[in-house]
Amino acid sequence: MNKFSFFIVNFIASALAVLFTTVFILIWQSSSILFNLGGLPQIIEDELSKQIPDLNIEIEDINLSVGNIRTPFGIKAKEIAISHKDESLKIEKGSIYFSLINILSGNFKSESIILDGIDLSIKKDTQNKEWITPNFIKILMSESHDKFKNKNLLNNFKNADYSIINSTINLENNNQVKEINNINFKVTRVQNNLRMFGDFNFNKIKEKIKLSFIKNNTNLESEINVIFQSIEFEDLNSLLEFPIYDVNFILNGNVNITLDSDNNFNTLNSSLNFFNLQDFKNRSDIFLSHLDVDEGSFDIKYQFKEDLLNFYNIELLNKKNPIIYGSLELRNLNGTRSNLYVDLNSKKIGSEIIPKELIPKDFNLELSNGSISDLNFKGNLLIDNENLEYIFENFKIEGAINDLKLSSNNYNGGIINTVIDGVFELRNLKDKQSKLYVNLAADKLDHKIITKNLFPKRYNLKLSNGIFQDLSLIGNVLINNESLDYVFDDFEIKGDLNKLNLSSNNENENKIKSLIETKFVANLKDRNLHNLKAKSKVKNFNFLRKGMTRSLFLKEIEFDLDFKDNKIKITNINSSSSENNLISGELFFNLSEEYSISELETNLKSDKISYAWLTSVWPNDFGFKTKNWIKSRVNGGFGEDYDLQLVINPSQPKVLKLLNLTWLHKNSEIKFYKNLPVAILPEAFVNINENEMLVKFKNSSISDINIDKGEMTVSPIFNKKAKAKITLEGTSKVEGFLNFLNEKDLDLLSKYKIGTNSNGKILFKSNFKWPVKQNIKRNEFFWDIDLSGKNLNLSALPFNLISNISNFKLRSNNIEFNLLSEGKINNIESEFKFIKKNNQNPDIRVELNKSVALAKLIENITKTKLEGEAKGLIEINDFDFKNFKSKVLIELSDARVEIPFINYAKQKGLNGLINGELEFINKKLKNVSNINGEIGSIAFDGNLRIKDATINGADFNYISLPGTLISNLNLIQNDSNDFILNVTSEKINLKDYMDFLSNKNNEPITSKFIFNINSEQFLLPGGIEANGKINGIFNNQDGLNAKLEGVIDINDEIIINEIELFALLEKNRLEIEGEGLINSTPIKLVMEDGKDAASKILTISGDDAGNILRGFNITKLVEGGKVKISVFLNEENYKEFNALIDVSKFNVTNAPILVRLISTLSLTGLLNLLEEKGIYFERGFAKINNLGNTMNLENIEAVGEAMAISLDGWINKKNDKLQIHGTIAPATLLNKLLEPVPLLSDLLIGGDKAGIVLTEFRLDGSIKKPSISFRPLSSAPGLLRDIFNLFRSDLTTPKENNIQN
Repeated sequence: MNKFSFFIVNFIASALAVLFTTVFILIWQSSSILFNLGGLPQIIEDELSKQIPDLNIEIEDINLSVGNIRTPFGIKAKEIAISHKDESLKIEKGSIYFSLINILSGNFKSESIILDGIDLSIKKDTQNKEWITPNFIKILMSESHDKFKNKNLLNNFKNADYSIINSTINLENNNQVKEINNINFKVTRVQNNLRMFGDFNFNKIKEKIKLSFIKNNTNLESEINVIFQSIEFEDLNSLLEFPIYDVNFILNGNVNITLDSDNNFNTLNSSLNFFNLQDFKNRSDIFLSHLDVDEGSFDIKYQFKEDLLNFYNIELLNKKNPIIYGSLELRNLNGTRSNLYVDLNSKKIGSEIIPKELIPKDFNLELSNGSISDLNFKGNLLIDNENLEYIFENFKIEGAINDLKLSSNNYNGGIINTVIDGVFELRNLKDKQSKLYVNLAADKLDHKIITKNLFPKRYNLKLSNGIFQDLSLIGNVLINNESLDYVFDDFEIKGDLNKLNLSSNNENENKIKSLIETKFVANLKDRNLHNLKAKSKVKNFNFLRKGMTRSLFLKEIEFDLDFKDNKIKITNINSSSSENNLISGELFFNLSEEYSISELETNLKSDKISYAWLTSVWPNDFGFKTKNWIKSRVNGGFGEDYDLQLVINPSQPKVLKLLNLTWLHKNSEIKFYKNLPVAILPEAFVNINENEMLVKFKNSSISDINIDKGEMTVSPIFNKKAKAKITLEGTSKVEGFLNFLNEKDLDLLSKYKIGTNSNGKILFKSNFKWPVKQNIKRNEFFWDIDLSGKNLNLSALPFNLISNISNFKLRSNNIEFNLLSEGKINNIESEFKFIKKNNQNPDIRVELNKSVALAKLIENITKTKLEGEAKGLIEINDFDFKNFKSKVLIELSDARVEIPFINYAKQKGLNGLINGELEFINKKLKNVSNINGEIGSIAFDGNLRIKDATINGADFNYISLPGTLISNLNLIQNDSNDFILNVTSEKINLKDYMDFLSNKNNEPITSKFIFNINSEQFLLPGGIEANGKINGIFNNQDGLNAKLEGVIDINDEIIINEIELFALLEKNRLEIEGEGLINSTPIKLVMEDGKDAASKILTISGDDAGNILRGFNITKLVEGGKVKISVFLNEENYKEFNALIDVSKFNVTNAPILVRLISTLSLTGLLNLLEEKGIYFERGFAKINNLGNTMNLENIEAVGEAMAISLDGWINKKNDKLQIHGTIAPATLLNKLLEPVPLLSDLLIGGDKAGIVLTEFRLDGSIKKPSISFRPLSSAPGLLRDIFNLFRSDLTTPKENNIQN
């Protein structure tokens, strides 16, 4: 129940409550009434005010009233006014009647209540649009019941009949209904059922609206019925929230409403019909205005709980004939969103129903005549009740179009006039789209419907005449429901296009003329043509382009056309030219979005085309130079079996993407270049692509040269810079081909006449290149020729060489001449290359193969002994027979090389490579530069100066020899023919040079060498090293005279400073003498030859023996004295030597082992002496044999006044081991006194002079901490001691002990 209805019921109930209360008070005061009626209103007012103090109630008058027979007695009140603040309710009259039986029985229950002239005003809240219930009604309905003191009185009015007559309700602030008037209702109870019936008017509606209400007190359900007749729609317009003007009709109908036991609305059912529809056709914005409807009817059912509204049995008529029929269903009417389901039909309806908004504006189309039959509309609309907006969730409209005339007077400059029949279906899709399906037929259309934008403007193509016939349109159109924009989706148009003229008259470019007929099937997608299939025929095709000497005329062209995805395929092409040349194949076009050609692909074939016809239709702007070259250079001939594959991109910078044209060439002559002989081509295969033209031919000839096969290319063919290239292969006599090189336009060998008198047969391959144009300059013509042969005799070579060739190759062109031969040059196995470029002098390269003969040749030249094979390379650049440079490389890896002056021999298999540059001036060798190489472990880098074929100077910045590293060597020959040598080095091994200089078998060196050598390290015999400088003079006649100044280092242990040595080599004998400082002590050194040539004796002497012996790391125990050391060396092994040491007048100090010996023998005096200033010895001798790591002490003796000592044994420093036997005898003065007595001396002192009393000891173990042992008999007299020593077996010799060197 809506709020307004609820308010009416409440109002009636409130009015009855006031009346019932008044009656109750009246009865309660009945005794007073009988005696004082005039004061009754005041009493009732006062009593009501007591009962309901919030209300102001006034009653003008109360009288008794006579009713009918059933209710003869009653009370009538006049001018009842109820107010609360600014709210009021007026009742003109109010009557209550009682039955006689009830009065007589004392029962005051009312039987009838009549309210006449109720006048009530109700306001509507302008803000929230809600009805405002008056407060006094709220008080009466909600509060009054609790304030009545005697509530039982209310029961007296419970079952009475009620009547409301001549009442009015004023609705304030409401635009639709201002007033409900003439309200007449009666409420009765029949068989315990409540019934209310009556009628009323509202607004300007003249006809009464009948209303009835029945409530079943058994199930407490209710029913409301409304009946109305002949109501004009104009009077109802004010009830609508959005009124419809200029429309009127008469409306009849009824409404039935049911309520449940809780007084909630249950259902609403209604039947409505209308007639006398007027002024509707003037409202073009209303859908029904196109239908010519004059009457109709429909039924309504609304289910409140389900919130479901149904319109059914809808029928719209015109002159009693049905136009529209069907049903509607609206769900969720009171929600924020509603669903409207539609099912409407029409047997036949005029085409006017089609909204003009649906007709695409860009076609300027008009629809007339015709009808739509079997129309059905089903769908579902989603309605936004808050915003009053709607969208179609799904719908479908289908039907048939009959004899619909479609016309346009100005589309594309033409006229459209056709009749359409067919069927259609329109249904909505998601995303606010609809889909229209049509299956239509049109009788004819003018060709002007073809859009002008189909062809690019630059082609200036025109269409004339032509007509489309027997058209069918089948497919889908997608429509935007909001903007009504549309696109095609899988839309097919099929028909015929006949007698269409295609022409162009562009004077600056192309001229085309042709007649076209076709059958086609087109498919549209979006707003574009998606695909098209057609079978077409083109007659009398005539094409002329600027630069063509004649037009291209084709009598007839038949083809199939297929367009899809902006791609056009033209297949099954068959055509014939004016010369009956048959052409077949296919074309493919890729179009841009603007339908201009973005790519064209062509596949065409032809059986035969003459070159004359081809060049006549060949446009000048398409490979002009190639076209002219063919016209001027090719004489006669034709092509067969043409096959063309072409792809072009007109919109790209590089227009030509792919070109592949092939044919079989027949019977022509070609003159490739100026005065060169003509080439005869009986047959050739031709291929032209986007980059080049290729011609392959065989069994051809040029002059006397037979060509087995050949090939010509022109590239880039469609470019102003196009160049031609020819390759020829065949066999010929060598002298004939070399003579061909002397042709006027080649002219290569006339100056040098290389090999022109040779003989033999050769294979050849030649290439010719030149720009494709009319006038070719000499320097623009390029060519090269390759010759090869075997077993040839080639003469007229440089240096008058004669080559017996086993293999021969020649490559020549207008830039260079290359000759390569393998064989023997003057009987030396070699490879010879002769290279000439432009007008420059030639280059020569001679590779000398690995051979013993070459090794012998090098041995004879260098006087260096070689055994094995050598390999060489000679390169001469800019050779002019007089002044030139030659690079020489000699490889000696497979040869043994002996270098005597450094005593070095490189073995086979080791590196052996020498590089150098030889410079010839006036045919004479002047310089050898950039000499570098490796011979085994020898490496060098430098230059030589030559004078009169001999070396007169050298500069080397690097020389590496075994034991020698020289950073700079400078050799100069002065005016006296003496050589001045300056050397700076890191290391020099002088031993090998000394051996070489001492060798009597060396060849004499006649030149004098004055040398100055500075080195960080000189290597001398015996592990001796020196640094400093050596100056001297050497030759075989005067020998060697040299001086060494610097520092000597012996085995990184012994340093001799401020050394100054003089070396003298005479008659192969070397003597060295000099001085130096060791431990700041002056010494003298002398080295001279020994008993044989392989031995040397080095003598060192000085006055401070202790300091000298310490400097030589011999001992640290000696202080003072004089020393002489003689070292006997063998040149084969300096690590093994014998040495004699003679020391006199010295002291021994700081000797730990000697201290231990003296302490053990309790020789206190000697111990004190040793610890204070040392023990003095008059003389000491030592004989030492050094065997590398082991030093044998053969005999060491020292004799002094305090004691004598002797030692023998060995020491191995590597293994930190020693074994020494010794004797010690104190008081040697006593021994000296007994020496003059021989017998007593030998008996008591002993033959070794050890003394009368001596101690024998032994040292074993570690050098640093040896163990000491003594013999108990070592104190025996000499004779007895000797006897006992015969039986000693505890001492081993160095050769016997197990400590190796």
